Amino acid sequence: MKNIKLILIFLLAFSVALPVSAENVSKIIYNSYINKDMTRWKAVIDSLQNEQELGSFTIEQKWQLLEYQYGYIAWAISKKKTMKREADDYLDLAKDNLSKMVEINGKTALSNAYNAAFVAYEIGITPFKAPFIGLKCMKYGETALKQDSLNYFALIQYGNIMNYMPVAFGGSKTKALDNYKKAKELMRKKESLYKDNWLYMNLILTIADIYKNKKDYETTKQYYLEALELEPGYKFVEELMENLGK
Repeated sequence: MKNIKLILIFLLAFSVALPVSAENVSKIIYNSYINKDMTRWKAVIDSLQNEQELGSFTIEQKWQLLEYQYGYIAWAISKKKTMKREADDYLDLAKDNLSKMVEINGKTALSNAYNAAFVAYEIGITPFKAPFIGLKCMKYGETALKQDSLNYFALIQYGNIMNYMPVAFGGSKTKALDNYKKAKELMRKKESLYKDNWLYMNLILTIADIYKNKKDYETTKQYYLEALELEPGYKFVEELMENLGK
């Protein structure tokens, strides 16, 4: 009887861990993005963080975790004051993970791109910091592209800088689009980077949003259709199309 209880306890523990360890983590995160299930997203990155601390992660897995933390922080910041503490806590965690990656790999284009993103997140959490650290964000972004002009993540981050920085300080929607489109073209060359990939879907919708704000609804629609080709029945995008131009 005792042995049966131990087996049941083991199976229960295994079943709780199974979704993160056995399924394709990238697919889980993608589905969380599509379904706006950030509770699931958080559970995955928390589990991955714990696994990483056990020392069993490859370099690639560590970068993957950082990407998922990056996505979760962006969402938390978008919730304004209600998730400010959450965004701050996870940003600190991601920064610590990034520092460890720099110790291993040095200051690469990818690490500098993440630094650019994390400085931007600091501004998002505490806007009054913008005049003091805004140029730091730009410097990281420019350095990343100088190191590797074909790094899609660096291109996305520089695109973000151009997209969200006020025109008076050097922001440019045109430059943002140029960098986003280069990143999109590079990601499209590898199936794992565009199929069931939250970052690629988010990139498509970010580009579409710029065209929408320009009132170029025909081009906006083309990007929505591309999103629906990748994810048929994506209700969020279908609703965006229905309300386009209204």
